[in-house]
Order: sequence, then structure tokens, then C-alpha cells
Amino acid sequence: TLSRTLLTSFTTISAIIVLIFFGGVDLRAMALVLLIGFITGTYSSVFVASPLLILWEKLLGKKKELKKV
Repeated sequence: TLSRTLLTSFTTISAIIVLIFFGGVDLRAMALVLLIGFITGTYSSVFVASPLLILWEKLLGKKKELKKV
């Protein structure tokens, strides 16, 4: 669900931000890349994958209706 996706991502991003502020130089660079990846993945899950799933379900529903006829 959307709320579970956002809460999980927020929790993980919070931990990554702590690593950015309190980690060493090498860890800071890795955590920054990880943060960018998590933000991109969350955006994709919420704004790209959800509308595609809705569209896919609509198309499958039309195919099922055609098979019944």
C-alpha cells in the first residue's frame, strides 16, 4: 500500500541521513549515493508504478469482459 511504502522509505531515509551526518568520509559518500537511490525508488513506486498498475488492471478487466461475451 501507499502508506506502507512511504513509511518504510521514510524510516530508511532517516537512517541514511544519520549516516551522512555522523559517518566517516567514505561512509558519507556511500550513504549519499544510497540516499539518492532510495529517493528515486520511492518516487518511482509512488508516481510511476502505481498509475501503470492501475492502467494494467483496467486493460486486463476489458480482456476478461471480452472473453465472457
